Amino acid sequence: MQDLAIGQNTFTVSQLPAMRALKLSTRISKLIGPALAAAAGETVNMETVARALFDRLDPDELEKILRELLDTTTVRGTSSEKSAPLMALFDVLFAGDRLADLVPLVQFALKVQFGALFTALVPAAASLRAKAADPESTSPKS
Repeated sequence: MQDLAIGQNTFTVSQLPAMRALKLSTRISKLIGPALAAAAGETVNMETVARALFDRLDPDELEKILRELLDTTTVRGTSSEKSAPLMALFDVLFAGDRLADLVPLVQFALKVQFGALFTALVPAAASLRAKAADPESTSPKS
């Protein structure tokens, strides 16, 4: 579990169970593969990953992925000792101008859930991109 304070709230992101994380990471990786390939040779920036998610998804798919990504997240306000499931309060917490607070939370949740995985995928994506750009690597050798 890791905490992130945003405004008056503290969000606690717990890791998803392994199989759910694997399924979600596969869905996300397919969507952000080009962004990961573009980051070849760089440290993976969760802002880039989050931006790719927001840019590439239709609203319904974005909602499904965010619900899954944030499903194990809880929130605690400064005036409360108790935490509550984030998704039960999502519409209240992110209404109006506070919608912008969702971006750092998504970046943080991606880092907690998949930071090491996306870091490992960048060199693999770069290698695939290099092979695709090199006609010698794909033509049969005689």
